[in-house]
Amino acid sequence: MKTLLRNFRNWAIKNGLSSGSASSYCTYLRKLDAISPFAKFGHYLQIIADFLNDKNRNDGDSLYALSICDRMLQVIGTKLVSPAPCLNKPDLLNGRSALRLLLEYLYRIALCSSGSVLDNVRKTFNKQNLHKIDGMDSLIAHFGVNNFVRIAIESSYFFDIDIKMDRNQVLTNLFNNRDAIPARATTKGEINPDYSHVFQNNGWWYCENGTPLFPIDIDPDGNKFVRQLINSYTGYTIGQGKGSIFQNYIISHIWGRAYDPRFFTSFWNIVLIPAWANSLMDKMAPQGSVASKLKATFMAICWQYYQLASCSHWGALQMGSHIPQVVNPQDVVHGEYTINVIQRKPANMHPSIVAPIIQVSVTV
Repeated sequence: MKTLLRNFRNWAIKNGLSSGSASSYCTYLRKLDAISPFAKFGHYLQIIADFLNDKNRNDGDSLYALSICDRMLQVIGTKLVSPAPCLNKPDLLNGRSALRLLLEYLYRIALCSSGSVLDNVRKTFNKQNLHKIDGMDSLIAHFGVNNFVRIAIESSYFFDIDIKMDRNQVLTNLFNNRDAIPARATTKGEINPDYSHVFQNNGWWYCENGTPLFPIDIDPDGNKFVRQLINSYTGYTIGQGKGSIFQNYIISHIWGRAYDPRFFTSFWNIVLIPAWANSLMDKMAPQGSVASKLKATFMAICWQYYQLASCSHWGALQMGSHIPQVVNPQDVVHGEYTINVIQRKPANMHPSIVAPIIQVSVTV
């Protein structure tokens, strides 16, 4: 255990923590043994160290080492809702931060090749609770979480403010005229009593709390209308096979809610994200996770760049409580980002020419 903590501390210092902070993180980790579900097998940090140096397995057993960290994080989450007397809330929060950094360290270290107690620990896990082997882990481990977030964002493509403003005005006009607005069909996983799509009066309607609000036009394949708008505004193509200009990029709705006609074709909600990063945008993201940090930072950049705090269309679009906010703002990876922004093509531009792409600095 001492070797694990010493190596973790040295790694943390090399990756930006001060010497004092790194030592504090080690202290936070030690304190968490008071809530460990593995107490009968020994200190949970020693068990992690033993799994990493399991002589019964040639290369150690990183899966169970990582699974112990996951289980400890779950316990902390439960204790924070119903605080246990053995640890106060600051200790739990500090311990959670330290565990998340320990997880990042375990991803990145070279594992080496203790006792029979380890099989008993393995038996406490069922398969669904084992740490998930995620294809993103190697990238995150190589770059570190903050650098991964930066690379993902600075490799993405946003749309010019003028495009966002024009589309907002178009949507407002359509709403005022009670014309059908594009929306993505709801999926089984999105069924919610607060909203629905209802077919009535020979057409589909978007409803909230059982009340029809807007007539909608269900998108035939989930993003056809968005692809058409991108092409119309900029000349670029995406998601249309080998001929598309954007390859290995995904049309991502940053705040989701593509079933809502106010969100589906609004360009403040649309970013072209590299396929290797976009999978994290589709996950339910617990606070503090890599996915939450990526989502929160994308949201913060959109909020800042598109000036959503002062948008004049919220009232006309009847957004109410749906005005987009940064989810888990504490997870925003702050800093200055250089983002790619696709311009709006001039009306007289030849159809074979695409709009320019500029770079804009945004600080969040």
